[in-house]
Amino acid sequence: MNPTIDNRKDLIGFLYRQKDAKGRATLAELRRAAADPRNNLRLFSLIGQCLPDPSGPADEDDWVVEAHLLVAMLFAVHGATRWTKANRLDMPAFPEGENRRSFGASLRLLKYQLGTGENSLDLRVGALLDTNAEDIAVPLRNLVQRIATAPKRPIPIDYYKLLNDLINWQQTHTRLRWARDYWQPNTSDEDIDTAPMVSDPNSNNQ
Repeated sequence: MNPTIDNRKDLIGFLYRQKDAKGRATLAELRRAAADPRNNLRLFSLIGQCLPDPSGPADEDDWVVEAHLLVAMLFAVHGATRWTKANRLDMPAFPEGENRRSFGASLRLLKYQLGTGENSLDLRVGALLDTNAEDIAVPLRNLVQRIATAPKRPIPIDYYKLLNDLINWQQTHTRLRWARDYWQPNTSDEDIDTAPMVSDPNSNNQ
């Protein structure tokens, strides 16, 4: 199998296993790295076993590793609001058996919930799609924080798909997919009601 794909599965699986008090502490450390994930050496001790080995040009390898670090941090930011009274992580997910959803689909669910203020979100999403990989961490984190505090119901993010898309961010088709998924019209409540939800990131189609 492709070792890079294996690493992606390893990372997302690791993140979803942080369900108890110890995991909560791990995710808190990942959140603290949000200011500068590339230069936080503690991150490597937390998720280094899930990072890919160098196999290509240095700049490409660097970005693949950065994408893994960024997604780990984003998961931790999203998860900050998803702890139950029993101190268990309860992350929302898209329905089992569906095709993977881009981050644009998650933003679309947020837009539907906001109603008023959606024009501001449109501008932020448009700006995100024009952002280069090296500058994407901050605007992406801000949008994940907005999703984490959605006003009506929890909004899922497909973190495996997000990681894959970030690795391929410089490819036009990735941004086009996000744009299409965000701006397509609502046709039914099916796109809004994501229940039943599943927490296993590997249960959806690859």
